[in-house]
Amino acid sequence: MIGELMRNEADIGGTALFFTSDRVDIIDYISMTTPTRSKFVFREPKLSYVTNVFTLPFDDNVWASTIALVILMWLVLFIILKWEWAKKKHSQEPEPYTAPELHDSSSSTSIQTLEDLLKSRLQVGVDDTVFNRFYFPNSTEPIRRAIYLQKVKPLGKKENFMTMEEGVRKMREGLFAFHMETGPGYKLVGEIFRESEKCGLKEIQYLQVSDPWLAIQKNSSYKEFLKIG
Repeated sequence: MIGELMRNEADIGGTALFFTSDRVDIIDYISMTTPTRSKFVFREPKLSYVTNVFTLPFDDNVWASTIALVILMWLVLFIILKWEWAKKKHSQEPEPYTAPELHDSSSSTSIQTLEDLLKSRLQVGVDDTVFNRFYFPNSTEPIRRAIYLQKVKPLGKKENFMTMEEGVRKMREGLFAFHMETGPGYKLVGEIFRESEKCGLKEIQYLQVSDPWLAIQKNSSYKEFLKIG
């Protein structure tokens, strides 16, 4: 498309473009159409997946106190059961047993930044678009660079660029962060996810770029008309 603008084969570029230094000298940017955002989106993992919830907060004193408390509870429970057995001997009908309710654990909120994502065990995928293919390999910021080299295109392994549908389906399965344009991405989420699965979605910004603009031929005589229009 930029080639056609350079060769005067087209007046207006119909697809919005990101700003890059090598384009400034050969085309004119005239207008931003609508804001767009591309982010890593993932389902927050279970707390037990990212940390050992049984041992992480405990030191030796807490363990000793916990063991003592358990022994005390068993003694109290034994006394209560003895009393219940004695009571039931005088009862005609046993009381019905009610099973305790089981609840799934709270989601983890430990993954808040790109560094958290890098250090996590979440797998990563990226929507296979031209701009992602450009910005991910060319990122120089250390954390972003490490995410690309370790999780997106690890040495000797298959690269993790994929279609949006494949990425959203992997995201639904959990433990997977997918970098996508949030507009069409969430539309697909609405079609694939159950309602209960949408609540735990988390976003992290990766790209450090301005919103894309429409472009025209360099020094076009239509420039002012199109900018005003």
